[in-house]
Order: sequence, then structure tokens, then C-alpha cells
Amino acid sequence: MKDGHMIEVKFAPEPTDLNWNNLNISLKAKICSRLLATIIYLALIIGTAGITFFIIHLEKEDKIGHNFAMYTVIFIVSMIIISFNIIFSVVINVITKWEKHTTFTG
Repeated sequence: MKDGHMIEVKFAPEPTDLNWNNLNISLKAKICSRLLATIIYLALIIGTAGITFFIIHLEKEDKIGHNFAMYTVIFIVSMIIISFNIIFSVVINVITKWEKHTTFTG
């Protein structure tokens, strides 16, 4: 205690864990980049959910019937979702670098 106030003490991160390039980034820049990253993540998630609900809607409404056309549409949309998942892994790695974290582990 110092002057009646508690002092919070934390262990310093290991030097090898520090992202030295991001130490001089302002808090405002970090918040802005993380907010942008969150918006992009949400857009990707909402887009994938939209495609999924579209497939469910087609199946429930039975608008295209249980025929070759329905299975073709479902196959194509499924391939789009698989492609999205592959793209997500790349995009998430890129966006994580934009977030300007001070350490590599969190």
C-alpha cells in the first residue's frame, strides 16, 4: 500500500513474447484497429449464418423440390461455406496482425 492505495503489480512478459514493433502504437490506434477487426469478424459470421439460413429456408419451403436442382443448389452452397472456412483462416491470421497486440500470446 502506498498513501492508502493498493498498488497493482503484474509480472512482465518474456522479452521473446513482446511484439517490439507494436510497443509504440497508441491506445487509440489499438482500439480502432481492434474495432475494425471485430466488425470484419462479425460480417464474416453473419454472412456464413445467412447462407446457412438460406439453405434451411429452401429445404423447409421446398421451393425447388426434392430433385436434382435442389441437391445441386445445396452442394454449391455447401462448397461456398467450405470456401468461406478456408478463407476465414487466412483472413483471421491477417486481421490479427492489424490488431496491434503488444505481445504474441495475448
